[in-house]
Amino acid sequence: MSITSNINKTTFEVSIDDNENIIDTLSIEKIKTDDNGNVLFEFKEFWNKYGKTIRRTYYRNNKDLFYQKIGYKTEDIEFGSEYKTFVNKEYIIDKAQNDSLRT
Repeated sequence: MSITSNINKTTFEVSIDDNENIIDTLSIEKIKTDDNGNVLFEFKEFWNKYGKTIRRTYYRNNKDLFYQKIGYKTEDIEFGSEYKTFVNKEYIIDKAQNDSLRT
């Protein structure tokens, strides 16, 4: 089963006009939690006049961030970053790595 299946919460951020009609979707956020309410996965996609950003974040059961990938896309360029943490036998983070990605 994929971690992105069974999303617990989806939030849409929208812009509205004076009559409260939806003009545009600004962002979509999806969150998956475990049975204890701890966040395991977050997905956020948001748009602005320059382009689109997508952020995927994964957490360990103890709420530690262990992986995050952010992608940025404009008309001219696509790039991003990737962040990872590594734990030792006691599940203590002993190394973190951040890489830039260019496509």
